[in-house]
Formats: sequence, C-alpha cells, structure tokens
Amino acid sequence: TVTMGLGNVTLTAQATINSYTLTINPNGGTYGESTTSVTIEQNYGSTYSLLTPTRTGYTFTGWAESEVFAGKLEGDVTSGYTYIYGAGHDTLTAQWTANRYALNFNLNDSNFGNGSTTATLEGTTNEGALLDTLIESGVMTLYATYDSDYSTLYTSETGTDYVAFATLSSVARDGYTFVKFSSNTDGADEILSTNKCETTAETTVYAIWTAQSYTLIVNKNLEQLSVSVVGATSVEGSSNAYTVVFDTTVRLTASVYAGYHFVNWTIDTVEQSISETFDYVYQTAGDVAIQANVEANQYIVSYDPNGGSGMISSTSAVYGENVVLSDGSGFTREGYTLTGWTYDDDNYALGATLINLTTTNNGEVVMSAVWTANEYLVSFETNLGTTVEDLTATYDQATAIVGTTTRDGYNFLGWSTTNGATADYELIETLGEYETLSAYLVGEGKASGVYKYGETYYAFNLATGTTEDASATLYAIWEVGVATYKIEYYLENVEDDGYTLDEEFSKPIESITETEVEIEQLTFTGFTINL
Repeated sequence: TVTMGLGNVTLTAQATINSYTLTINPNGGTYGESTTSVTIEQNYGSTYSLLTPTRTGYTFTGWAESEVFAGKLEGDVTSGYTYIYGAGHDTLTAQWTANRYALNFNLNDSNFGNGSTTATLEGTTNEGALLDTLIESGVMTLYATYDSDYSTLYTSETGTDYVAFATLSSVARDGYTFVKFSSNTDGADEILSTNKCETTAETTVYAIWTAQSYTLIVNKNLEQLSVSVVGATSVEGSSNAYTVVFDTTVRLTASVYAGYHFVNWTIDTVEQSISETFDYVYQTAGDVAIQANVEANQYIVSYDPNGGSGMISSTSAVYGENVVLSDGSGFTREGYTLTGWTYDDDNYALGATLINLTTTNNGEVVMSAVWTANEYLVSFETNLGTTVEDLTATYDQATAIVGTTTRDGYNFLGWSTTNGATADYELIETLGEYETLSAYLVGEGKASGVYKYGETYYAFNLATGTTEDASATLYAIWEVGVATYKIEYYLENVEDDGYTLDEEFSKPIESITETEVEIEQLTFTGFTINL
C-alpha cells in the first residue's frame, strides 16, 4: 500500500527470477552415473544440455515429456538434446528400444567335421520364407531380443520377420536323431524357448545329435572264405547280421581258402574295394547288405615232351573242377612209348581225370612225359655156325649178346647188321667219363648197331618199335680157318669081317678150310686100298 504525499512519487518494482526443476528419469538406464531419477534445478529461461543416457542391451530413442510440460525440449538423438526451463516443473523420461543380438545356431554337422551328412530344416518363417534358405555353411543366424526369451527369434536385427523357436526342433540330418540345442558341443545343458537373451555379444547354440544304428548284412558268394567284422555288434541269432552305428568304420576282413582268390566287396553289385581288408565307413541311412566275392583259381596244364618231340596244346583248368589230361597224342620219341605223365613227383595215367593240381591262381602245371624204352627182338643168322637163341633188347640200352656160335674150320669175325664179308661192329676201347656202356652210347649219340666192349658184343638200338612189331637180325661173319685132319688106316681082319686101326700109318694133317687135301698113297702087302 502506498500513501501519496505532496509531489510526484516514482515506484520501481523489485523482482526475483523463479527457479524450476527438471526431473530426469533414466527409465532403467543410467544417466550420468545415476541409475535413478536426477533432478536439475535452474532459473526460468535457462538452458540445460542433456546427457545421453545408456542402458545395457538397449538403444536410446529419445525423451518423453511429462503430461504437463512448461519448458521446451530441443534437439534429437543424434545431435543431442537441450532443455529450456519454463515456468513450471517438468519431467523427462528416457525412451528405449531393446536391441537384438545374433544367436548363431551351429547345426554341428559335416560342415564342422561332425559326421558325413548336413542338417536341413523344414518349415517357414512368419512371413513365408523357407527356413532351409537361412542356413549357410551349417549355421543359421537368428536374432534374440534383449531381456526377452527365445520364443520369438527374428531373421534380422531390425526386420519384422521371425521364427518360432519351437519350429527349430524339426531340424534333421540323415543318420542322426536330433536331441536338443545346447550352449556347448558336449550337450551339458539345454537351450529352450524360455531362455532369455541376457548378453550383448553374439551367442552360439549347438545342435546335439545321436547317431542312429542300422543293420549290416555281410554275405559271401561262395563258402570258400570266412569274414571277420570289427567295429560292429553281432545280431543275436544271426551269423551274418551286425548292428552298426552311422558314420562309424567297420573293418571287414576276408580270409580266402586255398585254391581261391579274392575279387572284391560289392554293395548291390557295385564294387566298393578290391582289398581283402576293407574299412567300410557306414554312411547309409538304412540297412546295408555287403558281399565278399571270391573266385576259384584258374590255371593251365601244359605238357613237356621230356626228350620226345611234337606239341600238345595246354589245357585250361579251374580249381575245384575236374581236368582231363591229354592222351599223349602229339608227342613221339624214337624207340620209346609214352606211358603216362609225371608232376611234382606223382605219376598219372594218360587221359586221367584229376582235380586241384595247384592252388596258385593263373599258375601252370607242367606234366612231363613218362617214356618207357621199347623192347625188340634180336634174332641171329649164324651162317652155318651153331645156333644162337633169340635175344630181347631194350632201346637205348647196350644189350649183351650172351650166345656164342662156332663153325668148324672158320674163325668168328664178329656180329654184323649186314650179311657181308666183314663185320660192321664198332670197337669201344674206353668209356671215358661214363660209368656204363649204355650211358656212353647214349651220351655220345652213337648210331644203332653192334658194339664190342672188352670181349662182349652188344646190340644197341637195332629197332625202334616193340617186340610186337619190331625185330632185328644180326649176322655171324666168318673167315676161312686152318683145319686139322687125321688120316686113319684100317686093315681088314682075316678072322672076321671087322677092321683094325693101323696106328703106325695113321697121322694128322693140316689144310686150309675148303681146299683139297692130298693123301699119301700107301701099299700094304696082301691089301688093297679102298678110299
């Protein structure tokens, strides 16, 4: 109240500026160093530069003004905010958007050296994209929202398309059964849709698998082998069925019997290996029948003339099957008859039926000819000498002529293959390195004929056939000798008709055989010579 006096009065108003408060609510974040609301008091019309709040897992998107807001908020998230105080108390509340962080689903398949098959995923996203197209090199990356569970996972950091966690359980791969998702490869824990995103870093989730088991049937085309199986479990009650875990290695070993050779291992006639020991990696999502194949060895039977000549074609043979030997037609040997075959110290008849002569595949059995020296008959023409009995001789053997012949008045010159004036035998004086005359004659390649060694004559290879169809004749060769004769004189008896030798005048005389002998003419008184 002012009481006026006389005169003019000037009144000057005195004012004090008001101050107001700005309450800053970080709304779960941190403003400056405070996680609770901060109040800043300043005069009306003053300016306050707001700090940018932070919040783990969230992105700051701006400030929300209180319902009654007296001041003025200027700026943006990028450049920052400035607050101008008005005539009233205001509140700013931080606004946040939860971030999304990568959740890498490692499908833990062949891309990472785990087994031989890759994982697939059926189904679609919320907007219809095929889930299988989200997999790259065995990994599917989805995005989890911070502070939210995994029930909804987005296909990108900012997009709207998403995948329901429950859909991921349809992941599959050949040979394996999906067990769960885990935060580590040993499957110690399990990741479920209820797990929350509580980290700002990328997270890897691993698919955990159990390899499936199948039945392996091991067959063999012949019974001439045995098979051992390592790395599989025998099926009870079966001799050739085994339980095998997918992607494991089964060692198959074939032991082949003598006379047979291993060919290969096959599945549905497709060759898998030619080795008797085969490490089969089981990578078929189903039962498998594998077969060990063997074949009987093949060999040839050839023929060696063994001193003979000619040719006999080889015979093909199969182990376990009969083979018929040649009857010998095609081989000949002078003075011998083919009587059989010999192989490996065993003798076989011509045309014999045999089996399993060798166990060697592509081997050769050489049958050597067995020859028997022919026997032939030697007869003797003694040319007026005493008779000599026929002799049986053997080819390639010096056969001694044991019979002897004599002829009065003749000298025996020897046995001869020809009936002439001279004997054509050959005299053998020494055998040299040979132990027998037969060995000498054969070893030196002597011709057929008569040979004399020492005082004995020998017949050698005089005929090539047998006693049934071959013979030879040897001739005694003589020369004229000196014959001794005795001239005896007999005088007639007076008393009777007999004669009495007169020893006085009887005497021997010599003369060349077949020449005339002159007899001395004698006279006896009272007797007449009667020659």
